[in-house]
Amino acid sequence: KRFEDAGARRLDLQVLDLSDLDHLALVADEVLARV
Repeated sequence: KRFEDAGARRLDLQVLDLSDLDHLALVADEVLARV
């Protein structure tokens, strides 16, 4: 919410370790639900 309040309209996510995708599930479940 702070980023949105500051005027951010986009967030880029860079995935460096394609063998560990658990953090993508976290983003999908927790972050995208709030956008």
